[in-house]
Amino acid sequence: MPKLSLILPCYNVDKYLEKCLDSLINQTEKDIEILFVDQGSTDNTLKFIKKYSAKDKRIRILQISGQLSDPEARKTGLENASGKYIWFINPDDYIEKDACETLYQEAENEKLEVLCFNARNYISKDVYGKINNLDFIISIINWPVNEIINVQKISAGLSDQIPMVSWIFIAEKSFLENKLNDKRYFEDSVLSLILFSQCTRFKAITYTAYHNVIKQDDIKNNVSKKDILSELNNLLVIKDFIILNNLHKNHFVSRILNVRYKAFNKMINDYNRQNNDTYKFSDEQIKKLSEIKHKAKRNKIVFVIKNLMPLGIFKLVKFYKNREKIYLLRK
Repeated sequence: MPKLSLILPCYNVDKYLEKCLDSLINQTEKDIEILFVDQGSTDNTLKFIKKYSAKDKRIRILQISGQLSDPEARKTGLENASGKYIWFINPDDYIEKDACETLYQEAENEKLEVLCFNARNYISKDVYGKINNLDFIISIINWPVNEIINVQKISAGLSDQIPMVSWIFIAEKSFLENKLNDKRYFEDSVLSLILFSQCTRFKAITYTAYHNVIKQDDIKNNVSKKDILSELNNLLVIKDFIILNNLHKNHFVSRILNVRYKAFNKMINDYNRQNNDTYKFSDEQIKKLSEIKHKAKRNKIVFVIKNLMPLGIFKLVKFYKNREKIYLLRK
């Protein structure tokens, strides 16, 4: 059994693969496997990977008929992985040379379910046309560092500001297989939320293991219909997860739903302003949005009251409706 399985969904990334692959095959920890899940690439991605795999038997290519989404590719990778720990990596990014060794030793020594680390956001010069690239560190904000925590027990005291990306942690494979029991949980923007919230042995460290390369294609200036539908689906996943796991009372997942619902309202307003039109939801979507709004509002009220009561404050708390308008017009 390899110590780590690195899973990389890949679609038309041939011009970024060399730096990524070099960072993987040159790891100080040699007992790893590298799984590329092809999503139906039409460029030279597969040809490039095969050239590397001919020289390094740790590299495996999973080719599935049809074009896989990112969540489907992650799920396929997990089902075919054999390592004790799993790390989802984007094929246009790269990792530190000692990343696998450092993270595995930390996770194994502490018997962790999830180990979270810092990453460096690297904004390439093609974004701003500058010679000097910009970079900055991202990390878990306001969560205990270098300390093993049971997230389930102390969730009320944890910040709701967590990175919504799939590459900011490694996780025990058995833990992933047990907790990711819904294919929707493999979506990039909900995966860390779903896993962190169910952790009994979680640790965040300040070690910077990952380099996230932000390219011109990653920068979005306008909101699209695809963006709206994607975030609507994410909100539904979080709402259903809260109900399924009874996370209503003062839980950071519930607070995240409230924050993201407000952000979704702003997304709709931005779309309407950019297109000088109103986004039209179907009857079914309106019904789902109503359920999300009810859940988000209820979670907010429970959170405020629960935090006022211990202070002995008896006052009339008046809750104002969100003033940002959302246009729910039937087709």
